[in-house]
Amino acid sequence: MSEEEKQELLRLSQNESYKKAINTLFEKSQKYYEEYIAEMRRLAESIGVLCKEIDLNPYLPNYSFLIELTFQLTRPYISKDDETFHICDNPIRKDKVFKIPMVSSTTWKGNLRFAGIKNLERNSTNLVADRLTLLRLFGHENKAEKEFLNKLMSDEIRKYEEEAKKYTKTGLLQGRLTFFPTYFEKIGLEVINPHDRTKRVGTFPIYFESVPKGAEGKFFLLYCPFNLTITTNDPINEVKKDIEILTEALKSMFSDFGFGAKKKASFGSAEISSRKVKFKKSKKEIFTGDFQSIEELKEVIYGWLK
Repeated sequence: MSEEEKQELLRLSQNESYKKAINTLFEKSQKYYEEYIAEMRRLAESIGVLCKEIDLNPYLPNYSFLIELTFQLTRPYISKDDETFHICDNPIRKDKVFKIPMVSSTTWKGNLRFAGIKNLERNSTNLVADRLTLLRLFGHENKAEKEFLNKLMSDEIRKYEEEAKKYTKTGLLQGRLTFFPTYFEKIGLEVINPHDRTKRVGTFPIYFESVPKGAEGKFFLLYCPFNLTITTNDPINEVKKDIEILTEALKSMFSDFGFGAKKKASFGSAEISSRKVKFKKSKKEIFTGDFQSIEELKEVIYGWLK
């Protein structure tokens, strides 16, 4: 860094916000790293590791569908990588090989399941049926989820457990939803500067790598009812119930709760710009369509189910 740049950084840190001073320093390295990300994306796509499009396999069970959402972040996205050595104390989650910022498939699953459980807590009129739907979609519950939901429906636990035996006798179950990672081409930096309560002065700034506001990503979600013929004599109504709970959870995740770390501070919120769905009714009937909102997705698939 030249002497002039040092003086400019010092001036900014004294006269303007600390965050602006740090961002000024970060901008140059950010440009180089984003060029690196773009190059790594091209390499990953060329060898088939990273796909721009995902097709609906015709050999999947009937009533399978694939949702594709293109979104832009309205607030920065923050997550925690497990990198042990990094220049930043809080690096964002990246692909292990190509070092591209990403939302992992497990992160999507956890956040969507969280939204589904919150919707069940706030809006459910039939706790047993809605909890069974979450079981079908996401698979068996972990210990914390089980304890929370048992408290929520203490009077109906036995009824739920009896109904759940139709899907699993061991307590273990794979969900019908398959998630895919989302990759970004931009990287940013967030600074939190906690203030001393008495002196009201910043103490030790905390740096977070982030994906900045405005970055674009793609969300893919596959619904595959592999056990549909085993669990019910009325498959269409069961699929409709799955779609109802799923669309409500998707809407809540993107609009209300966000995804990633620091959701309560509105980090990780996004605006959807493009929506597509592919639906398999039978081996010869595969439909493709666009929809204008998450609510409309439900009606589109209901129409194909007829």
